[in-house]
Order: sequence, then structure tokens, then C-alpha cells
Amino acid sequence: MDCPSLPDSGYLHFRNRLYRGALRDRIPISGTMELTSRCNLRCVHCYISGSREPEPGLGTEALMDVIDQIADEGCLWLLLTGGEPLLRPDFREVYGHVKSRGILPMLFTNGTLITDDTADFLASMPPYLVEISIYGSTEATSRRVTGVPGSLGMALAGLERLLDRGVRVGLKTMVMTLNSHEIGSMKTLAKDYGIQFRFDTAINSGLDGDHSPLRYRLTPEETVELDARDEERMQECRELAEDFAASEDGSGSIYQCGAGMNTFHVDAFGMLRVCMMSRDRTYSIPEGSFREGWRSFVPEVLSRQWASDPPCRTCRLRSLCGQCPAWGYLEHGDPEARVEYLCRTALLRAEALGLGDRHPYNKVK
Repeated sequence: MDCPSLPDSGYLHFRNRLYRGALRDRIPISGTMELTSRCNLRCVHCYISGSREPEPGLGTEALMDVIDQIADEGCLWLLLTGGEPLLRPDFREVYGHVKSRGILPMLFTNGTLITDDTADFLASMPPYLVEISIYGSTEATSRRVTGVPGSLGMALAGLERLLDRGVRVGLKTMVMTLNSHEIGSMKTLAKDYGIQFRFDTAINSGLDGDHSPLRYRLTPEETVELDARDEERMQECRELAEDFAASEDGSGSIYQCGAGMNTFHVDAFGMLRVCMMSRDRTYSIPEGSFREGWRSFVPEVLSRQWASDPPCRTCRLRSLCGQCPAWGYLEHGDPEARVEYLCRTALLRAEALGLGDRHPYNKVK
């Protein structure tokens, strides 16, 4: 008889225990890896586009060596992303190596390169999840965002190929001024496919300092209006605010977000970072080792103390905001700088939840 699946409650209990143990022992249990920063789309909001490398980054052997080092340190979950990871000609070899090391992969892709052959391959070695990004429910809107005609149809064709083979798939989008009017129809599209859908409004500056993606960012008012239309999303915001209402973590570190505690990010060149957005401090794994980077470099980054005393330091609504050193650095070149966009969004969310008195500013300005 086939072994039945573990019930969700049991799995979640197991996962939480595992994460608590990994946090206690500082095991890098989960990470993200950019296989390349190249992409076949030209999305207007992309924070990587201005810093894409002319070549695929690390070669096959070097990349698999990094994967071996990550596995040896205890990684169990690895998100493979880009750019567009399927652009790598050695994607299957790299992906298969991740699986062979006992790591459970998750794949972020725009879906446009998922052929029947690629879908067959992923079905033969299933990932935990393939999450496909779409940028509208119509071709016209998708083209305005991606700069590529037919991008929506190609993404949905890839999605259907995976679903036909029983691969677990989800849909996501970045909501911006160009597509916010289609968020409802994108949700409906996912519902019709019977899959999960999520969206984000947090558009960042480019990694090369380019602020042009911010032209497409929704205002804080528009962001919170979208939140308010989604009861589940609002409930999650409320639970986050309740669970993380404590003031300061007591360490004095500017990193109060959990980055680098048992998670990590490796870019297309093998540079280790505490998170995907944190770009001011890096460590070269090819010139050293993942173990050295994880055990020495990352703790050194996380030990940075506040040199100033901003209200963000003790704000009880940090979980509604997302303020972190990476945001401060990308927006203002200063990891301690307050990002007004995030702060006002948190204020408005707090007002919507009836928690405005918890914010250091107490009311929306």
C-alpha cells in the first residue's frame, strides 16, 4: 500500500521544530541562488536588469561545487532563481545535482521557456514548487511590463504543460501602476487553474543604483487599498503585527529582520550575501568557501550596530513595514536610512487594522 501523505499540521509542526533547531545552531537550512541574472524579458521594474552579467556567471563545475559546499553545511531547501534560470544551457545538470545532494529545490521562472521537454524533465524530478510570474491578465498589459509581445500566452502555456504533468505550480505578480487594474482578473485566472496566487507591491531600486523602477511603484495609499480588499492578506498583517509587536531585539544590530540567521543568498557569480537584496557587503565563495563565508563573514555583517537612533529601531510595527538595511542602502545608500515609502505604508496599514497607536509617529502624516 502507498504511504499516505503527512497531514499539513504534522508537516508544519515538523518544519517549525526543524527551523527552531537550525536557528539555535545557525545551520543554513534554506537559501536562494541566482543561476544567472540574464533574462529573456525586459521588465520595467526589474531590480537586476542594469547589473546583468554578459556571460552566465559561474560555470557548471564551479556552480555545482558551490552547491556541494552548501549541502555539506546542512541546506535542505534551495530556491533557484535569476534572471531567468531556464536560460542556462546546463540548467538540467545543475538542477539534477541539487536533487542528488538531498536538497529540495523550488524554482522561480517567468514560464516562457517551459517546453514539453522541460516540463517532462521537471515532472521526472519534481521540485517543491514552480512559481511562475505573470504581469497581467491580458497580452497588452503583459507586453507593457515585459517589453515582449506574447509573453503572457507563453507563460500560461508553460504553466499548463506543468499542470498536465502534475507538477506543483503557483502564480505570482508584482503589482505596479501598469497592471494594478488587472489584479482581480489575475487572481481569477489562478483560481480557474486551481492554483495559489500571491502578489507583492514592494518594487525596489535597481542594484546598480538606478531608481527608474520606482516610477512604477504604487503609492502607499494604493498598496494598502489593495491589502484591504483581501481579507486573508489583512488577517496575515494583523497576525504579524501581534506576533512581532516587541520593540527591540536587544542585540543592537541593525539587522532585525532575521536575514542570515539560517538563510542565505548566492548570486550568479558565487557571491554570498545575507539576503537577496543586501548588496553592500559580499563574500566570494569561489575565492574562499561557503563554510568560511557562513561562519565568519555573515556573523560579521550581522554584528553591525546602530550608529544612529531612528524610530525604526524600536518600532512595534516593523512587520507591517519591511524596513531593513538592504532597503535603506538601495534607496538612500545608507543601511540605517528610513525609507519613507515603507514607513507610510506601515502607518496606513496600522490605521486600517486599528493599531496606529503602536507606531512611533502615532498617526498618519
